Amino acid sequence: MASGDVWRVTLECAWGSIQCQPGFHLIEGAGGAGVNPAQDVADSVAAALGADPLNGFSDQCYINNLRIEDCQPGLLPTQVFPLAPVAQGTVADLNPLPPQSAAVISLKTGVKGATGVYATAGRMYMPGIPQTGQISGFLQATFQTALSVFASLLFAAYVDDGTAYQWHVVSYTPGSVPRTVRAVNPVTSFSINNVVRSQRRREYGVGI
Repeated sequence: MASGDVWRVTLECAWGSIQCQPGFHLIEGAGGAGVNPAQDVADSVAAALGADPLNGFSDQCYINNLRIEDCQPGLLPTQVFPLAPVAQGTVADLNPLPPQSAAVISLKTGVKGATGVYATAGRMYMPGIPQTGQISGFLQATFQTALSVFASLLFAAYVDDGTAYQWHVVSYTPGSVPRTVRAVNPVTSFSINNVVRSQRRREYGVGI
């Protein structure tokens, strides 16, 4: 694929018996050298995550696959690649939180939000808060650190470096079929929200 192409990366996670799909967008720079551009993206993300990306997360949380979608120009089919080895949380968790519970990574860009200005900020809703990682709906320092370390793995590869692919916030044109990109802005920083958030569609038998 060419420089400037937009990829959506979805982490196909399991949170107990619930399927969760946090994701983010990359814009291609130098890209990879393989014959399958989507495989190149998946290989890059797997390398960025490393061997133990869920250290400090509940052991009920897994990342099983990477789903790679060609969003622009949109010429290639969506492909799913197994993450090998499967990533698993490390904190023994006999009584995990409800599946709706999520931790939020807030993404910032260098663009100030205003009417008619898009893709200025983003969020990743991550599953895997261990029972001991929160008290009364607030994330404890140990899990905030684990979440920050997870985000930093992606930040180092796609913001601090960003040679092959760069992390962006992407906005799509509402109602567009096929879906078209309206605006993109590079991620410049992230922060950890210490409040346990809710993904209401993340319910038993529903997923997100």
